[in-house]
Amino acid sequence: MTRENRQGRRSLHVVHGYPHEARGGTENYTEWLTRALVEAGERPTVFTRSAAPERSGTLVEGVHDAVPVVRFVNHYDQRRPWVRNALLSRSAGAAFEHSLRRSRPHLVHVHHLSGHALSLMSMASRRRVKTVFQLQDWWLACARVNLLEAGRRPCDGPSARRCSRCFVLTNLPPARLWNPLLYALRESLAKRALRRADLVVAGSQTIVDWFDVRGWLPQDTDVRVIPYGVPPFIAEKGKTGEAGETDRCASAGQEDRSETFVFGLIGTVMAHKGPAVAARLVERLNERHGSNAVRLEIWGASTQSPELVAELRDRPGVDVCGPFEEADKEAVFSRFDAVIVPSVGAESFGIVGVEAQLRGIPVLASRAGALEETLSRHGGAGFFDVGNDAQMIQVAEELLSGKLPRATGRPKLWSRHVEEVMSLYDELLATG
Repeated sequence: MTRENRQGRRSLHVVHGYPHEARGGTENYTEWLTRALVEAGERPTVFTRSAAPERSGTLVEGVHDAVPVVRFVNHYDQRRPWVRNALLSRSAGAAFEHSLRRSRPHLVHVHHLSGHALSLMSMASRRRVKTVFQLQDWWLACARVNLLEAGRRPCDGPSARRCSRCFVLTNLPPARLWNPLLYALRESLAKRALRRADLVVAGSQTIVDWFDVRGWLPQDTDVRVIPYGVPPFIAEKGKTGEAGETDRCASAGQEDRSETFVFGLIGTVMAHKGPAVAARLVERLNERHGSNAVRLEIWGASTQSPELVAELRDRPGVDVCGPFEEADKEAVFSRFDAVIVPSVGAESFGIVGVEAQLRGIPVLASRAGALEETLSRHGGAGFFDVGNDAQMIQVAEELLSGKLPRATGRPKLWSRHVEEVMSLYDELLATG
């Protein structure tokens, strides 16, 4: 299939969550891509894990923004640990087979296999359907996803025994024997999944290098790095919310904030995103400059880590503002003097920082994963090593004093990224 006859091209997109039910980096990316494919005349279908109330194994089919969606219900309530941990699953396999028969795809694009099974890649290969595997994060190698140990320490890489101590896959006796065996099986199946891919794609060279250096990518693997574009509703649709829709944030209207410098942190409130690091920074800066000199607003879903949210709400100078609608993003960004991306777990790209740069908002970011690779392209960003508070404070002081250079480059638009992905599809299917 060539560029001239993309019309009607069928693709099946596998992901661990999808709107309206789930929001997150990979979930949003998959939605944006499939919606763009529909607008281009293609026919994508989504196969996603769902937390719908039906029992595990049920299929719920529907349509979201003109995209057919097959939702595989999985409550992680299976007794067998290899099923519960997405290693091998007959029910996930049967559901995927159903989606393959119904959608008859020219290609399968795997965004994430969590909530499904690593064995799904072999099913697509047996059907001789061309397969794209996208490295959206480190889940293949890390059950915690972001290479962050249980004690919130960065991890250099997996081993069966180290991972067994960090994240228990089963308590079935003898657990000390089962967990290393399960992790060995998990690594074997994950590496096999990558071998089954006709093409591996990623948003940064950092994540590709990480997998390559550790021997996870076979030498003959076709790997492409395609940096993500700025989301479509920012660069092209220009949706904006009313400023009043974001005034629910705790500090709004409580005092005169005209002299207060506001750091914004956008993302699900979870430990690996580093909200505690940002809160610590605000506390230190206010010790230096006055009690209300700096504030932190945290915007994003806050239901996954209630203890962390409670801890943050008790910190001086910190407002946990909750989630917001995509149409309100302009209003949210307009509240910030700078955006902070203080991740302690590895990040494969850093799209929030890029969105800030598009608006001319300076960015303070850790060097976790690909953040420096991504955000140094456009200027207007300062970086600090994970765990180095002194360096973080120093860069923040440079930002407060206006010494950081402003962004000089314009981030890539989403439309260009979509065209690059479609061109990859063209190339892959042209090989027969």
